[in-house]
Amino acid sequence: MDRGACVTSDRRSADAEKCFRRNQFPSLPPPLRVRQVRRMAARFRRPPQPAALSASAPRERLAYSVDEAAACLGLSRAHVYRMIAQGRLQPRKAGKRTLILRSDLVAFLESLPH
Repeated sequence: MDRGACVTSDRRSADAEKCFRRNQFPSLPPPLRVRQVRRMAARFRRPPQPAALSASAPRERLAYSVDEAAACLGLSRAHVYRMIAQGRLQPRKAGKRTLILRSDLVAFLESLPH
């Protein structure tokens, strides 16, 4: 069926047919666009950074995941795994999760040369 020969009685259908022929599709209403952008932005937001290792922090965590420990130490994940392999950090396992105790992180930092 030829689109040019299409006859419509409804004005809205005729306008849509013109837009289709010109490859100009009507834009979405602004509130929908804003909602879509916010949803997409929420997917790419960075997770909150873990609290620093300080003695005065309220409700200190007892253990950190490898990613959180790396962020606290300012090192890469690979470097933390390397230190675990070298025996410089003692990991604990909780199911599949690898945890590093806060006290082990503090002891590691204190053992570093000035």
